[in-house]
Amino acid sequence: MIEKHARLAGAEEAYIAVAPDLAADRRLTRVSNPTRLADRFAVRASIAYKGAWLRRTRTFARDDKTARADAWFEGVIRGIEAGKPISGQLAAYVEALSDATLEFWMVESCVGSYPLSVMASSRMPGRDAPIEGGFFVLTMGLSLRDGPWMGTSPLIVNDLSS
Repeated sequence: MIEKHARLAGAEEAYIAVAPDLAADRRLTRVSNPTRLADRFAVRASIAYKGAWLRRTRTFARDDKTARADAWFEGVIRGIEAGKPISGQLAAYVEALSDATLEFWMVESCVGSYPLSVMASSRMPGRDAPIEGGFFVLTMGLSLRDGPWMGTSPLIVNDLSS
């Protein structure tokens, strides 16, 4: 249904992936058959429109205990600054979120009309350069007291020093 909605809205490509049980496995996979969803699951939509790609991941929980992390993530997205290493900025944000442990992060961007490519990542040593102004996609994974959380959102990096 997500892919159908995206394509009817004009998406040229739509890749939908699901982690049906975040407590058991955080890998996002394409699902073509009906799948039972656990109490906490995540859905990722990667969409291309006019040659530009973007991605959004949301964590859902039946107990609705993701709202605090979702609001925190929106603040992270608005607050990332150009010219500073992304890992340090993310670490400072995570430190301000009580009971959170940063498991992974990744910054992606489009190069030409190609799909998203990793620009910086916690899993790739040496790929933590300062992110300069432009359009990116930020993915983060956290361990919270209430359970795992994953989020992805478009990110426009602004130079706040000027």
